[in-house]
This record gives sequence, C-alpha cells and structure tokens, in this order.
Amino acid sequence: MDPIASIMVAVITVVLFMIAASVAMLYKKAGPSEALIVSGGSPEPRVVIGGGMVVLPLIQTAQKLSLELMSIDVKSPSPYLASDGSQLIVDALVEARMNNSRDSILDAARNFGGKDIREVRSIVFDAAKDSIRRIAGNEPKAKLLENYDYLAGLVYKDLQKEMAGLGMEIQATRIREVRETRSRA
Repeated sequence: MDPIASIMVAVITVVLFMIAASVAMLYKKAGPSEALIVSGGSPEPRVVIGGGMVVLPLIQTAQKLSLELMSIDVKSPSPYLASDGSQLIVDALVEARMNNSRDSILDAARNFGGKDIREVRSIVFDAAKDSIRRIAGNEPKAKLLENYDYLAGLVYKDLQKEMAGLGMEIQATRIREVRETRSRA
C-alpha cells in the first residue's frame, strides 16, 4: 500500500473514531424505571422510557424523571378532628409513582422538573395528610376506628383525583392504625 493511501486510511479511521465518540457523548439514556424527556428541536417534547436518544447540545435539553414506586409513611403530625369533635391519630402508608402515559409524564416533568425524590415524596405526603384531614372531618369517628379499609378507600379516591393532575398515580393506600387521643365530652 502506498504511503498516501496509508495516511488516508489513518485519517478516515481517526475521523470515524471522533464521530463515534461524539455520538456516544451526546447519547442520553433512561433506565427501565426512568423517563427521558427531550425538548427543543421539535414542536413537541419527546418521551423515551427505558431507552435513549441523541440529544443535540444548544438545541435540545434532556431531563430524567423517575418512574419508581414510592412508599410514603403518613403519620399524623397532630391529631385530626373527626366530624363529632374527637381527635384521631392516623398512621397510613401511601404508594405512588409517576403515571407512565406520555401526557402524564409531561405533566409530571412540568410539576416536578428539577425536584429531587425527597421533594416529590414531601408533596405526596402533604397531599395525603390533607386528604386524611378532610375525610376525618366529614366521617363519624366510629366508622373510622372500626373500618380501616373504608378509610383507605376514601383516601385513595380523594388522593388519586388530586395527584392525577400532577402526573402521578396512587397505587395503594393502607391504614395501619387509627386511634383516638381525646374523646369529646
């Protein structure tokens, strides 16, 4: 092989290697329980779950969003007031995650973009606490103390409705304990 051909092969090899390295650096990927939201360069953001795509700097931005299930302990920081004036302590567990439909992921990205998982858990915790407070204030104490499944169902429906607008779904609610702290005399 003549020297010019050898130089051309070497130059082509280096150029191909540089192109491959550049593409590898621009390739962003999401794990199986993550969504990658890529915006810019097209009218609509693109959502990739458990895959990847090339993201062009200065034209596109990429954001990851966890789709993992979160278990959130909801313990009464202070007693809830039941409809008869009794004070109740409620210990519950809420399991929530980002909904994996495209529109819900985009809603979640708008609502939770840039927040870490602790902040998202805190938002769900506050919403669950408020839901329990509303329900306890409208239900008779006896029903709440004797039927945990009834309370869990009411909290599930109320919380599911509230969180759907944020791009989240409630997987389950469980009531571990309801106890009275002070009875109305």
